[in-house]
Order: sequence, then structure tokens, then C-alpha cells
Amino acid sequence: MQSWFLEESPELCGPMATTFKKQEYIRIFVDLYYLNKDIQREIYPIVSMDCILTEFLNAKVFNIIDANAGFWQIMMHPEFSALTTFIAPFARFKSKQLPFGIRSAPEVFQKSIRECLKCLNGVVRLMYEFVAYG
Repeated sequence: MQSWFLEESPELCGPMATTFKKQEYIRIFVDLYYLNKDIQREIYPIVSMDCILTEFLNAKVFNIIDANAGFWQIMMHPEFSALTTFIAPFARFKSKQLPFGIRSAPEVFQKSIRECLKCLNGVVRLMYEFVAYG
């Protein structure tokens, strides 16, 4: 397993499943349905393209930066990490980083990115991408 998982052995855990990702590798995912039922989404505005188009009016150069696997840049508190435990055929694991599939992950990610970028001029965020312009 990659370094974003820790071995764990709590009593409750979610089921693991696998799928092929573009036939290049196998993706492991966890059914977080029951966990998500108890998670309240954080109210945080997700920026839309309509809201930022005016910032691009005088820009001549643009660069799009993809935040691929951006959720994994956000470390989970150990207390909550145990809630992400899943069972595999050979062990139980929990996520150290914010996993995809957590109901509140998009808002948590957007809030973290906004904090990181707040002092930079000419950079805006669009969900999982950033646009640097000038």
C-alpha cells in the first residue's frame, strides 16, 4: 500500500472494492455510505466560473494548474482517520489524508486552498484547478 494508508484494526470498518482505472492500474476504493450519512457538509461557497470571469478581462497570459489528487494533500486528524478504516483481504487500513468519497471533502479542500492562495494576486481556484493569469 502507498504511504497514505496506515494499518489499523478497529471493530468497525468499511468494505473495500477495486476497479480498473483506464486499464493502467487498479484503483482501490471504499464504500463510505454509512459514514457519509452522519457527516454534515460544511457550508462553504464553491466558486463558479461566472464569478471570476471579470478578473480575466485584461489578462493576456493564462496557465491552468491541475490539483490532481488534491484531497490527499490534506492530512486528517488521527481521531477522525479511524472512521475511514476499510478492510482488505490481508489487513485493515485507515487513511492519513482526506479520502475521495467523504461527503464534505470538496468544501474542506476548497477552504484549505483558499487559505493557501489568499495572499497571491493573479491566481484563482476553480474547484480542482487553479488559473494563474497576468
